[in-house]
Amino acid sequence: MKYVSTLIVVSNLEHSKAFYKKYLGLDVVADFGANVTLTGGIALQTLESWRSFIIGLDVNFKSRASELYFEEDDYDAFLTKIDGLELVHPPMEHSWGQRVVRFYDPDGHIIEVGEGMTTVSRRFAHEGMTVAEIAARMEVGEGYVKQWLKKDTAKNFGANELSATHAALASTLRKCEKIESAKLGKAQQTLLGRRVAALKVALALIEREISVLQQT
Repeated sequence: MKYVSTLIVVSNLEHSKAFYKKYLGLDVVADFGANVTLTGGIALQTLESWRSFIIGLDVNFKSRASELYFEEDDYDAFLTKIDGLELVHPPMEHSWGQRVVRFYDPDGHIIEVGEGMTTVSRRFAHEGMTVAEIAARMEVGEGYVKQWLKKDTAKNFGANELSATHAALASTLRKCEKIESAKLGKAQQTLLGRRVAALKVALALIEREISVLQQT
């Protein structure tokens, strides 16, 4: 036996399809008329057909007994999309550091959207916390934290590549700082200042990435 999907009953199929596409990015992968399957394995069933399946039993919307859970890495940007929706509660942060928001779909089904745990662990790492400190803050074992951090850094560059890039940028920065800006025109002085500032930011970001890689 295998688990196939989660089915929710909706009163207006077209409205619900548009809602899940607009706010959660789900597309229709199978359309059987009274039943539609969305990406992620969620199925929408029309109220009329569902009533026939359960032989006339009552259907109670907004029961608050379950939810559909999603994770979003760009959590702050997502919050700007849900203005005007009916919230179960305003955006909040759980004790383990994950930021979440819960809201209702058109039929009162609860939707939760939270930061991905990898994103949460990375946020703490960028604040300077060690793996042990992150594990304590997130109330999990250090092994989970290492997996999350490694999973994210695996998308980027290795420590050797980052170190080589850091050395090259540091050399460029030293050369820029040796330039006598007083001998430059105003526009060139402005450009030089921007380049120096950008190099410093890039170096700081690379140093953070190297620090995270070293912890994993």
